[in-house]
Amino acid sequence: MENILEQVRSAIQVHLNTFEEKRTEFERKGKKAKRISLYLLMVMVGILAISIFYFPYQSSGGPFPRPDFMDWLMMRIGIFLVLLFTIFLVFALMSPDKERKRLEETFKNKIFKSLVWVINSNAAYHPKHFFSPDSLEQSNFFDHGIDEVEGEDYFTGEMNDKKYFFSEIEAFNIDKTGENERRSLVFKGLFVDTWIESRIDGGIMIMPKAFSSKKNQDLKVFIGGGEKKVITSPYSSSFGSYYEIVANDFREVEEFLKPELVRILCHLKEEMGYDVKMNVGAGKAYVAISHTKFHDFFSIDYNKPLDKTLVHHSHKKSKVDILDEGITWTDTQLQDLIDEVSLYFELLDVLTK
Repeated sequence: MENILEQVRSAIQVHLNTFEEKRTEFERKGKKAKRISLYLLMVMVGILAISIFYFPYQSSGGPFPRPDFMDWLMMRIGIFLVLLFTIFLVFALMSPDKERKRLEETFKNKIFKSLVWVINSNAAYHPKHFFSPDSLEQSNFFDHGIDEVEGEDYFTGEMNDKKYFFSEIEAFNIDKTGENERRSLVFKGLFVDTWIESRIDGGIMIMPKAFSSKKNQDLKVFIGGGEKKVITSPYSSSFGSYYEIVANDFREVEEFLKPELVRILCHLKEEMGYDVKMNVGAGKAYVAISHTKFHDFFSIDYNKPLDKTLVHHSHKKSKVDILDEGITWTDTQLQDLIDEVSLYFELLDVLTK
């Protein structure tokens, strides 16, 4: 049986050649713009150096004093060069950005949508859709409420007969004082909203330790005065060093904290550097996955090929042994995308069982 990587390659092959031609052209134009900008910068620096060091010496009575006209001329030339460099720099920065947006649209609608279908044919993927503020506030993750949301990469479907939604979002709080308005970023990352089996009567909140120390009192009120504990999982020696749990009934926590869930939460922290918050109760689970460096989910570097020649390393395993035990880790961006998408579907599978 083909592994997932080969299945994805087969599914995207019809679009891959066209995409790579556009991507290569985008990369070439970007490099050309950088070279021209560098040359103009060197010329401008040279002119400024001459103006600073040479012409003041001439004006002060050097061997070849120059007339005032030269002062006027050199000043105009300097201003012209600065304006020329600024105009070109703006053009050089804006033009690749437009090209990148068109390239990204092709990637998301053609290649990435096919990739998602191979991994989970029941999932519906909408590149430009995202959550509403109401959906986010129900999670109780945000102190001051959500006034505005931007986002992309909206997934929806059913896993184990349970409806789920997840999307990459940026959530903002807007503070209005008189005529002034301040827009503050509250959250940037992946947000998951899914129905689960109704086996949790109370409430369970799993949080990074730094987050839990700030939110503990609010969480106790939210779940009815629960207790906070550091859980040392028998499935991972490091789980307790990353996460703390607030819950009404820790017998429910022991039932909920499956080995597969512990492994995924530790993997998200250890291997990918993500902070994860999870709120579970009343048949629902909310998960907020964020990165301290504001990682862009489901994206690639358009200055590199999407899929290089496959290189097998027998001593390394796939980042996530999930849908196919035979997948081996490669240095391709395509494999990175497969691992990333597969991981979130595995998380949904564990939560909805």
